[in-house]
Formats: sequence, structure tokens, C-alpha cells
Amino acid sequence: MGAAFDGVDLFPPREAAFIRSMAPSRIRVLGTVDPPDGASAIESLIYQCETIKIDGLKLYPPGPDARGWVLDDEKNTYPLLEVLRRHGVKNVCVHKGLPGLFLEQYCHTDDLVRAAAAFPDLNFIAFHSAFPWEAELAGQAKAAKVKNLYAELSSLARMMRTDPARYSVLIGNLLDGFGADHIIWGTDTPVIGPPHWQIEAFQTFTIPEELAAQYHFSRLTPEVKNKIFGENAARIFGIDIAAARQAIEGNLLYKLRDDRNPSGAAPL
Repeated sequence: MGAAFDGVDLFPPREAAFIRSMAPSRIRVLGTVDPPDGASAIESLIYQCETIKIDGLKLYPPGPDARGWVLDDEKNTYPLLEVLRRHGVKNVCVHKGLPGLFLEQYCHTDDLVRAAAAFPDLNFIAFHSAFPWEAELAGQAKAAKVKNLYAELSSLARMMRTDPARYSVLIGNLLDGFGADHIIWGTDTPVIGPPHWQIEAFQTFTIPEELAAQYHFSRLTPEVKNKIFGENAARIFGIDIAAARQAIEGNLLYKLRDDRNPSGAAPL
């Protein structure tokens, strides 16, 4: 999304790296490029790996930029994954589902699964769990020979209040297809505001007994929630949870926080 050399982008990696410097024990930075840019995308990604020291890559499907691309493109995308591999950057996050501004055909997940099979040493994380096609994604993950596919939950928390049955099916599908070790919490906080209401809602959320019985869903236990809330992300992004907790009160970001509205407000 206009990301070449920290160009015009929603979250420029250089600015994200500056924020990381305020709390290095718990913040990770995702770089971003546009695969159709070819050689310039590769050059930009090398710069981000070597100079900004990104911790992962975030890719967006075609939309405002209508040039089509897929993740399993050996010409434009695989060279980017090779750059990550050479620099020891293992996490590839991809917007899937929630077409919105993006072209719907590129928000499905076949290309994600094929790329994960081709690069088993990298982790591929489907942001937004490809909703509303999470069952498609979960089925592919369940059938895949590789174990480097993950589902992420950002922008989906509102359903816990507006359509809890659908959210139950979402979580149940993900647990069935991925297992509790491959689901990652997300809030899209920079876009939608403080995340506390989302955290509190998920802490108390349960899959109704009748739905669990009907679809044979796994239980959403406190142990499973802990994995989703942070343990899974900490594992793949190399965060020492105990050390990060100990360091929180000493970092600059914590000192700059605004306590006037600590809980945030849930959307209507």
C-alpha cells in the first residue's frame, strides 16, 4: 500500500520502529511492500529488514491499487519471501477476508495455503481469519500437511455483542481447523480505538452449549484463551512474556499512556 522506502502508507514501518523503541520488550514491527512493484519492492524490503529491522511483513490484497497479485506468485511474491528467509524474518501477515476496499477475489485463501506449503520455515498469518470465509480457511488449514498457518482475529470483536452466535461459529471453526496453538488475538487498535472492551468481552465469552454440541466445537477454556490472547503470538514473534511483563512499567510507552479513559468504549 504505497510502502516503498517508507512512502505514503497507513502505518509506515519507520514510524512503527520508533514506537517499538519505546517498548522494545513487547512491540514488534511489520514491514510492508506492494508485490507488483517487482524489483523496487524487493529493494524496499531489504532496506526494511536491514535498516528498520522489521519483525515480520504485512501484505494487503489489491484494492486501491488494482494490480492483481497472489501470495503464491513465483515471479513477484516468492522473491519477497526469499528476502525474509535470508534475513531471518519468519512471519508473513496477510489481509484476508473483509473485502471492503479490496478486490474480493484476492481476499480468499488458496494462495496463502500454497505459499505456506512452499515456505514451511515461515509462518503465514491470515489477518481477520478470512472472515466471512473462515470455514474455508479452517478447512484448508486442517487438510494442509504444514503447520505454519495461523488465523488472526482483529476487527471481529464487535460480533461478540452484535451476533454472538456467529462469533461462536467463527471461533469454533478456527479451533477445529487450526487448534488452539494457531489462533492469534488482534484488535486493530490503531484504527478503531482502545482495545480494552474487546479484551473484556473475550475474557467472558463462551460458546453456547447447544452450538458446541451441534457442531462438535472444542471448548473455549481459560487455557485456550490465554494461548489466543498472547502466548501464541509471543511464541512466533520471540517475546519472553515474563521479561516483557517485568519491563512494562519501565518503558516510555507505558509512561506516556493516557489513564483518563483506561477501559475504552465499545462501539454501538
